[in-house]
Amino acid sequence: MKSVQEKRVFQIENRLKKQGCSMTNQRRLIIDEIMRNGSHFDIESLMAAIRMREPKTARATVYRTVKILADAGMIKKEILGDTHSHYEIAGRDHGHFICTLCGRIIELGCPTLTGFLASAAESHNFTVDRHSIELFGRCGECERKRGMEEAA
Repeated sequence: MKSVQEKRVFQIENRLKKQGCSMTNQRRLIIDEIMRNGSHFDIESLMAAIRMREPKTARATVYRTVKILADAGMIKKEILGDTHSHYEIAGRDHGHFICTLCGRIIELGCPTLTGFLASAAESHNFTVDRHSIELFGRCGECERKRGMEEAA
């Protein structure tokens, strides 16, 4: 029996094949790593993870594959804050908590928030195609470190 991740990788591979993309072992590895990550990634962290599994993978191959996946709408590029770009699996509207100290990104998935946004849009006769919510502050780890530094 295939895992959910294996099924998603298989679906992505089939979709890319239908678009005329060849499925090389390196491309499979990149897609698998993106699915294994399951959340946000930037090119550098993706490269590091891939190189641990297959050291000879070319940077250009990773960039090309990410672009193909983004162009096909399977992943999306987001710019959080002023400069941090990352990618994530497409298809889910959600928000982000962004730590201003370490850059950590925590997904905010909240049915209540989604319901509120839908209700607000309806009351203003507005159709929402997608949304992006970013909340900036400090993650628990940075806040803990900050507290320890202040106590010292």
